[in-house]
Amino acid sequence: FYAYGGRLMPMDHMEINLRMVQSHCINIMEDIDKLCRKFEIRYSLTGGSVIGAYLYNGFIPWDDDIDIMMLREDYEKFLKICKTELPNNYSIHNFENGKDKTILFSKVVDENTTLVEQKSGGRRVVEGIFVDITVFDKFPRNKIGRFYYSCLCKAVQCCIDRGKENDKFFETLFKNICRFMIKGYENRFYNFVKRQFMEYESNSYDYTELFAGFTIPYRPELFNEY
Repeated sequence: FYAYGGRLMPMDHMEINLRMVQSHCINIMEDIDKLCRKFEIRYSLTGGSVIGAYLYNGFIPWDDDIDIMMLREDYEKFLKICKTELPNNYSIHNFENGKDKTILFSKVVDENTTLVEQKSGGRRVVEGIFVDITVFDKFPRNKIGRFYYSCLCKAVQCCIDRGKENDKFFETLFKNICRFMIKGYENRFYNFVKRQFMEYESNSYDYTELFAGFTIPYRPELFNEY
């Protein structure tokens, strides 16, 4: 169910509630866009928002947020600028600042609203209406580099992933080993992995969404005409 603007909305009004949430997401996105244009930060729609724009000229009918992506340099610049330029009713939620230890990307959240999300396993998460911002990092094209970066990324995802009932034996074993090794040092390990991505220097790479689950690697030429 949804609680919008501090008001609980009954389930039989879900369609109306969802349109209200989508409308508010657009308001948040307009403010993000103003900020990005002012400071020359590049971004694109991604995920379900691309599908919605292409198929429905708007939202997927059941979608309750907007998804955008940034390349690493723009993403870090955006987060830095948000510390002083973000409107007072908004805040950034992510793993780094401790406001959401369940994600490795960021959310721009309107703290003047309340949204109750139903997660897997019946868990409910209460926060404001938000826009997701994922980050695309450089991903080596050579097999050794891809294996190394893939292992780093899967290890850092263990900071937030507590495993699933249908995980295979070796997958569960890997996650348990990683959690044991980095227990108490999750933030340090996350920052170490992030530096590895930021300091990668090579002319042979693609872009992919490493921290929020692997996507198909995209050629860098796709991002040259932002």
